Amino acid sequence: MEYYDFQMIEGCKVYSYAVEGPTHPRKKKRAKHAALPQKSGASKKRLLTVLLLLLSPAAFLLDTLYAAVTYLPRRMLSKAEKQGYASVIGTVSCFLILSAVLLAVL
Repeated sequence: MEYYDFQMIEGCKVYSYAVEGPTHPRKKKRAKHAALPQKSGASKKRLLTVLLLLLSPAAFLLDTLYAAVTYLPRRMLSKAEKQGYASVIGTVSCFLILSAVLLAVL
């Protein structure tokens, strides 16, 4: 048996307690991750290769679409800057954005 001493302070008084408790051997903790099956490095590598092959066409299409969408406005802006119409394009785009916001609100 083991003895435990406790003290409790309540207001200005101190209460002391001695408690006798049974002794229990400490339980050994099992590792949680040890029970899970581990994948080998080769199977992970194969899985990543398959995912790369499946997703590469989608990535290529998205990159192509992004390049096509951004190419035309850049080309138009560069021509407008050379001819001196860049401020006109900026003003028109501000009016378009403002009218779209007002239309959405109203």
